[in-house]
Amino acid sequence: MIIMLEMYTYREKTQVALYELKNWIEKTGFEAHFPVEVRFVRGDDLLMSPAHGRDTCYINIIMYRPYNKLVEHAVYWEAFKEIMLKNGGRPHWAKVAIVHCIN
Repeated sequence: MIIMLEMYTYREKTQVALYELKNWIEKTGFEAHFPVEVRFVRGDDLLMSPAHGRDTCYINIIMYRPYNKLVEHAVYWEAFKEIMLKNGGRPHWAKVAIVHCIN
């Protein structure tokens, strides 16, 4: 099972958001056991696009549930959401998910 949350922000806010997330992890000692995914998209003119009119950075955090064991993620998600919202972030409408994997 995979638990993931992706949000996006202005490209210019990427460094600040990632630095704040790193500081939160180090300060709290939270064991974020999977790398943070970061990708960039050039701004476009599509009205429904998250990148409408601005260069955008998507940041995705993932927590795996090995052997289907519960892994605390809620506090991590809340900290991530707060950091991203403070930096102009918005949730990716299709990337707030709990995904069940089949072996």
